[in-house]
Amino acid sequence: MKKQIGVWVDAAVWHAYRELCSKERFRAAEPIEKFLQLVLHEKSVTSVLSWMNMAGKAEGFEAYVRVLLNWYRNGKLWMDVTDEDEAPIEPMLLEALKHVMDPELRREIEEALAKTQENQSGN
Repeated sequence: MKKQIGVWVDAAVWHAYRELCSKERFRAAEPIEKFLQLVLHEKSVTSVLSWMNMAGKAEGFEAYVRVLLNWYRNGKLWMDVTDEDEAPIEPMLLEALKHVMDPELRREIEEALAKTQENQSGN
């Protein structure tokens, strides 16, 4: 059973939101309902809002991963982690796949890792 409710939202925010939903082929209520279901599943508004805040900070992580990916594509396979130690970049990129939210960046990482694997198999 569905119920229509009234929620006050800034008109400019609502207009931009509806345009985005239309562009991505969603009814305006769908993402809102999914958000509410997530809150109920987690049994906490605070934890979901905290998670959303952390997701917003993912940009810094993704910038870091883009640098690693660029190095990897250009042949740098190890990264200095201290004055004496190095760490391999390939497993860092593989681990990053679990956390990167940007689907395009995930695809780029997958392609780079697959290409390296193909090159190693072909040799």
